Amino acid sequence: MPNTSGYPFCSNCGRPSAPSSITMPQHNPFETGTAGSFSDFNEKRIANTQKGFLLLIVGFVLQWIPIVQYIAFIISLVGAILVILGREAFGDRHSTFVVVAVLLYIVGFLAEAGLAVSFADSLAGAFSSGVTSNTAAFVESEFATLLWGSLAVSIILALSTLILPYTLESDTGRALLWATLAVQIVISLVVIVVIGPEVSHAVSAALASSPPNLKPLVNLEGSLNTLRLLGAIPSFMLAGAYYIVWKRIAEGEIPSPLHLPAS
Repeated sequence: MPNTSGYPFCSNCGRPSAPSSITMPQHNPFETGTAGSFSDFNEKRIANTQKGFLLLIVGFVLQWIPIVQYIAFIISLVGAILVILGREAFGDRHSTFVVVAVLLYIVGFLAEAGLAVSFADSLAGAFSSGVTSNTAAFVESEFATLLWGSLAVSIILALSTLILPYTLESDTGRALLWATLAVQIVISLVVIVVIGPEVSHAVSAALASSPPNLKPLVNLEGSLNTLRLLGAIPSFMLAGAYYIVWKRIAEGEIPSPLHLPAS
């Protein structure tokens, strides 16, 4: 008599019956991970972005304090790196904006360094070859190039800081970013208007004696650095705009919930 299905022993001899079939665990050969592991990795990128914006805020606030400005630069650099590492958690558009912002910053940084080196080299060459009737006009021209070049560089750098958080901002944050850019341009123009007329006087005073007395030019650079402290205004405005992004991430407002594949 055949064994009754579902009983573990044979009804005739009492021996354990063999299973009629073996069920093998199913495995998708194309599956590379689970929804849980992907979610954990995404949460890490979100956390990196949040920490990055917090560090950038600290950097913006501290960079105008002479004693700690280099520390502030390092803090901002670390913050920017964290934002770069976490960019993909917030979508392709934000990721693209971050890359563009980084490229703009690199261009602005190199342009600023090039301006400084070119200006110093031009002044050294002008005075090393002796003072002539054309020296004053040449130095004034170089100062003008430095000032207008600095305006262009400041706009490039301001655009990079505007683009970086733009897709993550609320309407208020975006308005604050554009206002920051406008203030930055106005301050740069004020520096040019104030310093420009002083250039001719400083150059004339420097070349009035032989050898040239560079003290008036050094004082002019000091005045320029003092006016640059006005840059603290847009810097604090940026800190406010970036705080809005940080708060939105902390409260879970962004990024929007991801639709993960079923596990």
